[in-house]
Amino acid sequence: MLMHLIKCHSPVYSLEYVLQQQQQDVGNSNRFDVRTPQQAHVPSTFFLYKDKGKPISLSLFVLILFILLSGNTNSIFALDYISGALTLNGPLDRENPFYSAGFILTVKGTELNDDRTPSNATVMTTFNILVIDINDNAPEFNSSEYSVAIPELAQVGFALPLFIQVQDKDEGLNSVFEVYLVGNNSNHFIISPTSIQGKADIRIRVAVPLDFETIPRYVFSLFANESIPDHVGFARVKINLINENDNRPIFSQILYNVSLFENVTVGTTILRVW
Repeated sequence: MLMHLIKCHSPVYSLEYVLQQQQQDVGNSNRFDVRTPQQAHVPSTFFLYKDKGKPISLSLFVLILFILLSGNTNSIFALDYISGALTLNGPLDRENPFYSAGFILTVKGTELNDDRTPSNATVMTTFNILVIDINDNAPEFNSSEYSVAIPELAQVGFALPLFIQVQDKDEGLNSVFEVYLVGNNSNHFIISPTSIQGKADIRIRVAVPLDFETIPRYVFSLFANESIPDHVGFARVKINLINENDNRPIFSQILYNVSLFENVTVGTTILRVW
């Protein structure tokens, strides 16, 4: 039997009905799948309805004692032992490793006698509660700044020795984003990959021949940007070039003309060449 978890603010005796009708509806499977949004308000009370059904009428009400036996991680839910109302006690976060796999709650229902003592009529059922992801996380880099020094003669295609990792903790399409460099002469380097879902290691490579004598240092901004405003990851990248002995000596001019008096003394400086 397919079950949906919905939010309600008035008492409805539906969980009792589920426990009574469960075996004739689903045989011995004793399991229901329910879903709850990650952004559900706290406290929120949820009730169960049969698929394509209507809220259960009071005429079906039988007084039942409910006990939540297992699966209630961090006591995130509370089960009213009389009404069967399941209440959310704290905020849900799918990215929390305790909640990402959802919850499997085991509930025991015991029918009460007229004098409110427990009878021998009991039933056990299991609810599989899945937490639905929302896009509430921005991409994040594993550091706020990356620095490296490389030889100015590094070949085109050379990968900078940097460990750059970026991740969006959401799942599926909620974790899709773009990565790009921004700054003066940023076209001197390329990054890959640029389109990411979830998590990736970023490589920065030399795109053009570099020259220490022209540009000895680069400073860029590295962005990871989702389509949602404010969902932007940021890091700084600093690249210093190491000077290489790649220039031969040259004179400042091709020809030097000097005129001297014939009586010039020995040791007199007649020309400085550079």
